[in-house]
Amino acid sequence: MRAVTCRRAGAGGALLLLVALLAGVLIVGGSARAAGATINAEGGGSTTPHFNPNVASVNVGDTVTFQWVSGTHTAEVLSPDRSSEVFDTDLTSTHASGAWTPTTAGTYYFYCSVHAADELATEAHVVAGDAMVGKVVVSAATTTATTTTGTSTTTTTTSTTTATATPTTATATATATSTPTRAATPTTGPTCTAIAGATTLTLTGAEEVPPLTTTDAAGTFSYRLDGNTLTYRLQVTGTAVVAAHLHQGAKGSNGPIVVPLFGNTAGASSVDVCGAVAEANLSGPLAGKLADFVAALTGGNIYVNVHTAANAAGAVRVQIPAAPAAPATGSGVEQGTDTALYLGLAGAGLALAAGSAAVVAVRRRR
Repeated sequence: MRAVTCRRAGAGGALLLLVALLAGVLIVGGSARAAGATINAEGGGSTTPHFNPNVASVNVGDTVTFQWVSGTHTAEVLSPDRSSEVFDTDLTSTHASGAWTPTTAGTYYFYCSVHAADELATEAHVVAGDAMVGKVVVSAATTTATTTTGTSTTTTTTSTTTATATPTTATATATATSTPTRAATPTTGPTCTAIAGATTLTLTGAEEVPPLTTTDAAGTFSYRLDGNTLTYRLQVTGTAVVAAHLHQGAKGSNGPIVVPLFGNTAGASSVDVCGAVAEANLSGPLAGKLADFVAALTGGNIYVNVHTAANAAGAVRVQIPAAPAAPATGSGVEQGTDTALYLGLAGAGLALAAGSAAVVAVRRRR
């Protein structure tokens, strides 16, 4: 009888252990999460451009993939404090996706710089869906170990959201206060004035890549570089101007956005924006790199591109020419010029002397 009792007790213990293991599997399985999110960039032209979905929730370490579907777009992700861009990618038929892996919890707003601007990347516009903007809420994964009585230990994984989202009832006032400090808002309208000593360039469709034989916009870009400060004024007219940027790239090639100049998803028929580019205005590969921006500018590797609803990739463009080389130190006269001048004068003197001698010889013969 004692042996039977032991066998029954052993069987009961094994059953309890099996139940505990199954419970652990269920707990771990219940806490499993999707390893990332995919956000599609769609529309353009006759179709309203938008992100689908425009809201995603992931954990730190997950991958967020921005996927091109149609049109021409970008995805620019702002840091939670909106002081900088943490990620950006072009989304076109030739560059169909970009992947971003957040390393810090928070709420990250993002926007398409072709069809929107960072000023529109707010909770109010995300909820309203009236701009090509969105947000990603990133949670921090934490591990909590709980030891129960007996010999079994159960470990559960939970997610703690540290992001603070703006209430969905945000008003126009709330939107205004959420304007980012990353870039100074361009001045529009009559407050823009002519820039003294500026160079003025004309934007054309012929400079687009590929070139446009007909376009729906025209304009000029005036600028002056003082040390590391670029002062500019952009004046454009068109059927529906939606955005304008400074891009990094040589003439005849396309490059990333480095300074947003203007954005209006509804489209504007007349644009007059002006300002001064500072380090805080830079984005993309030149974010926070003012010296690199000035080097690209003076090297002829910055161009102005204006986008319209009909020409989302660019309607008119102009390359900012390279700065002329600084003159050599010294008098500014090329080496050897003084010697050549002296030899020339000496030769002229000899010729004059020879001529005078010939005249004297003729007179003596007479």
